[in-house]
Amino acid sequence: MVGEVVSWLKRMRVSLYRFWHKFASQATIIENKEASMITYKFLKSEDRSVAIDEAGKEVGECTVTTHPNYWSIDHTYVNPNNRGQGIAQGLLEAVVEAAKKAGVKLQPVCSYAVKAFQEKAEYQALQY
Repeated sequence: MVGEVVSWLKRMRVSLYRFWHKFASQATIIENKEASMITYKFLKSEDRSVAIDEAGKEVGECTVTTHPNYWSIDHTYVNPNNRGQGIAQGLLEAVVEAAKKAGVKLQPVCSYAVKAFQEKAEYQALQY
């Protein structure tokens, strides 16, 4: 029965992680890019966003440190084999969306986040 469900989901090109999210309260899926089948989640319990490929392998992360009045974006990493696909942007977007929901400001610390905050006005509005 489970094997049939998994096969059906694969045929329908539905990410198992997207399906799983409907039942998991600790993860927030921000985006699922159908072309690359990368799923982005912000895991509040781990203070990070992750990018997971169709095979369930973690291919990137963006870590944050929570402070009383803001979150600092400390580190963004994408596996070298998966770079150039916009994954770092998706990871940062997951953090930004989670911060908006939580009503907190963000302080970019890692070089990727600093550059993104300089370039995007919508991010600057959230800057601590």
